[in-house]
Amino acid sequence: MSDGHSASVDVLVIGAGGASRAILHALLQAGYRHIDLANRTRDRAAELADLFGESIHAAPLAAIDERAADADLVVNTTSLGMSGEPPLMLDL
Repeated sequence: MSDGHSASVDVLVIGAGGASRAILHALLQAGYRHIDLANRTRDRAAELADLFGESIHAAPLAAIDERAADADLVVNTTSLGMSGEPPLMLDL
């Protein structure tokens, strides 16, 4: 691909709200084909993954350390880590 990434690049998106919908769309349009979607409630991640197709894989939030270790790109779409919010507990 001309933008420097390959279809084998793994991405982890954390959160399943409105921002993650935009990120998932953009990642798919850019050619990413394996995206893990982790959310506090796995059911919500699964619902969103179903909307976007087989490239999106739902995961529980408890799995983010494991998924992040294998990811080439991590996108946090939650409020965790923002000013006034608790930190995103992620072991990079």
